[in-house]
Amino acid sequence: KTLYVADTDNHRIRSVDIATGQVRFVAGSGQAGFVNNVGSRARFSSPVALALSKGGRFLYVVDKGNHAIRQLDLQTKRVTTLVGKGRPGYREGAFRVAFLSFPEYIAVGPDANLYVSDVGSQRIRVLDLRRKTTRLLAGSGAKGSKNGVGRFATFFNPKGLAFIGNDLN
Repeated sequence: KTLYVADTDNHRIRSVDIATGQVRFVAGSGQAGFVNNVGSRARFSSPVALALSKGGRFLYVVDKGNHAIRQLDLQTKRVTTLVGKGRPGYREGAFRVAFLSFPEYIAVGPDANLYVSDVGSQRIRVLDLRRKTTRLLAGSGAKGSKNGVGRFATFFNPKGLAFIGNDLN
């Protein structure tokens, strides 16, 4: 059994063998940057959260400093960018054109999509891995504490996400 760790200020992803406590580098050079590559040749900027794909092959990395969601193939150690441009913004649509703003938390839903708290835009976003698109789940973009549907709700720095069964909590 393995525990994966986003080692934020070391700009790396590490693993811990639960049985032995052995810690190893998985990806990231240790220097901040925005580089897709393999293992230590990849660069992150303040990775803060992780989620494991349903099949366990991919680790999804919230690369907060790059305003991006990255994918780490645990078999090949290849890091690729799913969504994000290295600068903050807000735009829904195809992964290649969408922007994020200080994403912080991620969860894999029962539908295998990724759910992200996009703190800089005060929104909860859905990343559809099959269609390679983003969409708004909730949040108007304004800071507040208003309940409502979709863009009519407001958040003030939405953080942790977790599914309990089929519910996002």
